[in-house]
Formats: sequence, structure tokens, C-alpha cells
Amino acid sequence: MLKLALGFLTILAPPPSRQGEDFDRLGNNFWWAAPATESLCVAIPAGLCVLLHPFMPPGVLAVLFVGMDHIAHGLRRLDGFSDLGEAIFFRLSNPQKTCEEAWRVVRAPQNGPYGTALISLLLLAQVALVGVLLERGAIEFFLGTFYAALFSKLGIAIAVAAPDRFRPASDFGRFAQKAGTLRRLIPLAMIILVLSAGAAWALGRVVPILFASLIVAVCAAGFLARRCVLRYLGELNGDVLGFGWAVSELVVLILVNVMGGIKSGGR
Repeated sequence: MLKLALGFLTILAPPPSRQGEDFDRLGNNFWWAAPATESLCVAIPAGLCVLLHPFMPPGVLAVLFVGMDHIAHGLRRLDGFSDLGEAIFFRLSNPQKTCEEAWRVVRAPQNGPYGTALISLLLLAQVALVGVLLERGAIEFFLGTFYAALFSKLGIAIAVAAPDRFRPASDFGRFAQKAGTLRRLIPLAMIILVLSAGAAWALGRVVPILFASLIVAVCAAGFLARRCVLRYLGELNGDVLGFGWAVSELVVLILVNVMGGIKSGGR
């Protein structure tokens, strides 16, 4: 049960179908703790990088952090992002192909050229954006990655908020029915704001306009990720979690950097 709880609270993903009853209990009782658990998961590798910041170049630390972050989450972002991305590009490059043929691409055991290219671009973008935050300073890096981890949870919840559009064979449908509801999206957003504002206040970097922008951006990212999958594949499956997660997190990192960083707004 502890392993299931940590998995659910960290990545908002359901356990295997054979553990469905355990998942139901976790989904009903612990969904609200996901942002707090995620904040701890990202704070550990980010804190380690902050300690190493005076002794290592930003580029090396950025690679180290991105690697630790993906490994800590079981590479689920990369898997979902590459699988659905591969299928979407398959449909774009072969418009005559059907949705079911695209789903066979999703279920393929190995990544194709599109999926491999997408993973490479995602990792390069993450390392570059995290490296810029490290160049600005340890506090900016810590808060930027902290925001990316927290606010992406809201993007995930938006991305899966279509329980009636999941494939019949997907174990993810029950999760979507529980997580993707207005009754839980609003409290989830409030918890994320409280945790983010608390961390920013503790480090002297409170930027209200940034928080508002991040809420709007991740909601739009999650919605567009879901619409993109539905448009080209017709249905959703569990990979939409990793797809929406990667897109939302990337949007947060871009927005934090484009807005000039947290440092300039807090002074």
C-alpha cells in the first residue's frame, strides 16, 4: 500500500488494474496530497544541485538535475510523451491512416524516429531552460523547478479530464473520472498556489503575476494536449498523463524564463 501511495501521490497515475480497489481508496483519500508529495520529490534533487552550485558549472548541474528528475519518476513522462507524440506525427505524415493504425504505433514496443526525436528535443529543451535558471542563481533555479513540478500537476489533471473518451482497455479511465472533475481541480489549484507562494515567500521571491500566468498557462497546456490527442487519435489512454505532464512542465519552464525569472520580479 505504501508503494502504491507514493506512486499515486507522486505521478498521479493509477496502479495496475489488479490493484484497482487499492487505487480507488488512494484516489478517494489521498488525491489532495499529490502536490505536497511532488514538492518533496523535486526538492531533494533540486536541493542537491543548489549545494553543488558553487562547485559545478550550470550546464553539468542542469544535466544532472534533469536526469535525476526523470529517473525519480520512472521515466513515465518520456514514455507517454514519446508514444503519443510518435502516433500524432504518424497521423500528420500519413493522413490517410486510421486512428486504430495510429494506436498500433502507440503500442509498439520500440520508439520510432518521431518518438526518438521528440524525446531528444524535450531533454535538450529541459536542460537548456534549467541551465538558464542556474545561471541566474540557486534560488531562481530552485523555485523555477519547484513551480514546474507543482503546476504541471494541474496540467495533468486538465489533460485527463475526459473520462468518457478513454479507450475501453485503458485502466486510466477510472482515474480520470476521479481526478478530472471541477470539484477536485479547484482545490488542487488552490493547494498548488499555497505551496508555491509559501516557497516563494520563504525565499523572498513572491511574484503574484507569475502565479496567475502559470495557472492560465498550464490549464491551456493541459487542455491543448488533450485536444491534440483526441483530434489525431480519437481516444485517450494512460499515456496522456506523460504527454500532458511533459507539455505542462515545459510550458512552466519557458514562462518562468520568458518573464525574466523570479529574481527580477521579487526585488
